[in-house]
Amino acid sequence: MAKYCHTTVSQVIRWIKRGELKAFQIPGDHNRITIKSEKNEISNSRGDGLNVTGSLYSHYDHNIDTSNTIGGKPVYYEKNVSNKIFDRKTNGDAGAFYAINCNNITIKNIIPSNNYAGIYLWNTHNSIIENISAAYSYWGIALDSSNNNTITNNDTSLNDNGIALRNSSCNNIIENNIATNNYFNGIVFYNYNNNNIISNNIVSNDCEMGGIYLSYSNKNTVYENIITKTYNGIVLVGCYYNIIYNNYLIDNEIQAYNTGNNNFFLPLPIGGNYWSDWTSPDANKDHIVDVPYMFNNGGVDKYPWAQENGWKNNSLASKLSNALLKLTQDNENSSENIIEAFINEVEALRGKKLTDEEADELIAAAQDIIAMKSGTAKRVISQDKTKIPVTFSLFQNSPNPFNPVTTIQYSIPAGESKHVTLNVYDLRGALVRTLVDDISNPGYYSIIWNGRDEVGTRVSSGIYLYQLKAGEFTKSNKMILMK
Repeated sequence: MAKYCHTTVSQVIRWIKRGELKAFQIPGDHNRITIKSEKNEISNSRGDGLNVTGSLYSHYDHNIDTSNTIGGKPVYYEKNVSNKIFDRKTNGDAGAFYAINCNNITIKNIIPSNNYAGIYLWNTHNSIIENISAAYSYWGIALDSSNNNTITNNDTSLNDNGIALRNSSCNNIIENNIATNNYFNGIVFYNYNNNNIISNNIVSNDCEMGGIYLSYSNKNTVYENIITKTYNGIVLVGCYYNIIYNNYLIDNEIQAYNTGNNNFFLPLPIGGNYWSDWTSPDANKDHIVDVPYMFNNGGVDKYPWAQENGWKNNSLASKLSNALLKLTQDNENSSENIIEAFINEVEALRGKKLTDEEADELIAAAQDIIAMKSGTAKRVISQDKTKIPVTFSLFQNSPNPFNPVTTIQYSIPAGESKHVTLNVYDLRGALVRTLVDDISNPGYYSIIWNGRDEVGTRVSSGIYLYQLKAGEFTKSNKMILMK
């Protein structure tokens, strides 16, 4: 019988048979478990292996050393490690790899299989997972509460889920991975994964749920992925302000399913996505289908590409797409400099390769990305206690008249944290756009409106009302959009 040395281990092991730890599972209410022996082989049945769950550090504060093996390969359970590289070529292979509360580590070239999770990161940041081949597990690669990581050049095929994120935000980059023949999803975001980038991945033959599946995850960028022969190509459930463009959606039973306010295109010449079931008509031969692509739950791609590599064959589209993408990747502190450089680049092309309307739309899209990066599209000007306003205020927008964007400022007085809404209406009183809907602390705020409605369509020239409500305070002003 394999040895183990903590009295609660018997409560969390499903069964022990013939000296083998079978499906070792540690729930979040078990703390500081030690598993150490001369030879302790954890079962390597699909979906079993080591499974540690929880939401606090104490739930993960266990001592599991490399004498434990899965499939004859050691289990790495690393805690509080920084600035270290784990490489099969120097450290040997791993049956499973857990990184708990780590920073700036690299995990590469290992081949975990027949596990619950091949690679698992919890509260681990600024790290790299590369050249992993993870198969026959419930999760090939999984991140929980982990930010600013890069998952690149991995093969996560033949799992229940290829790559999974939960509660992980802020520029996790998932690129150049292969996720094929997974039972549920190729790439899946479960709850509250924001400001991440999914690009240049190949997802195919994923069943049951979808190729790329986002659940209650906002402000992510999904571009240039190949999604083919899945049940649902791309699924967004309860998601808002995600940008999905220049992807290949080919022969999926349901190409896209969308609930929430998400954008499936960028302004021309960048355009939308390639849909294999929507390639004509293209009367003017600009490689953009003349009719928008509509899918269930109100989703629309206004500029679907008529050929698979349309955006790559258009050098200007490719150049501007890369420049615009920098806005999604850059930290907020320097975003103003990047948007200024992008606008200068667009302005230099105005009248040469871009029409005025195209240039205006690209600038507005850049403003939109900056707005999304700041959460609810608002920016705190000042919460300095020496400069806190004494009254509620809604200031006149500037510039006014405007085209294509304008800035609105408002203030919340000291001691008056309130639920704030800032809405734009047309002269008939119909709601055009909700700009703010949250709790605002005392201070001065600024917000950009880019002249678009809730589904991203440019509104017509005219007079619009913007109204601030904060507690019992209500005020409206007029503004003029003039094209």
